[in-house]
Amino acid sequence: MGEYAQLGKTQIKIGTCEQMYYLRADQVHLITAERNSVDPQNKDTAGRIRFRFPFPDEDGMQPGAFANHNRSLFVYGLEVPEDVEHYSLQFTRNYPESSGILLSTSCPFSKEGKASGLAFTLNGFAGHVGINSQRLVDGQLKLVCACGGCGALWRMETVKDCEQLLEALKCDPPDARAKLFAEVRRRIVAGYTEPNYWTT
Repeated sequence: MGEYAQLGKTQIKIGTCEQMYYLRADQVHLITAERNSVDPQNKDTAGRIRFRFPFPDEDGMQPGAFANHNRSLFVYGLEVPEDVEHYSLQFTRNYPESSGILLSTSCPFSKEGKASGLAFTLNGFAGHVGINSQRLVDGQLKLVCACGGCGALWRMETVKDCEQLLEALKCDPPDARAKLFAEVRRRIVAGYTEPNYWTT
């Protein structure tokens, strides 16, 4: 179900169900929720939804204007935690005359996938763990990550839980991404440590 709001006098889509694909937490003050849509300004409601992560290269974009709706920034050198509940994957063979063949399998990064013996290779793979969104819990904007295989989401409960991720975001030697990654690191920590719309 689509979620909508007003930005000035314009109706915009801010998300679908609990995922605010088109609204960052730092933009909540800019919108007015529409009737029969989620109200992100309400603290109780805000605790049941996920906000788009505030990627620095998207600063200045208005709510509703984000092109890649389910963006994640994937980080190398990390594994998906063991206790994440993964989704299954489906593959369709559509080569000229073989439509109708559908293969369902466990995510290769899940316990079941690892135990299946299923052979797979990675080609253009972005990474195992992606920075995806934020969720308001106990007054903190906690980081939500995504599995690079199946898209399953999980939350980092404390800033300490983010330590490996924060370390993996360090660029050594510094390269063109270093500035972006440094700011992403700062924003992850800020979610746990700095006031936000619902706490000020």
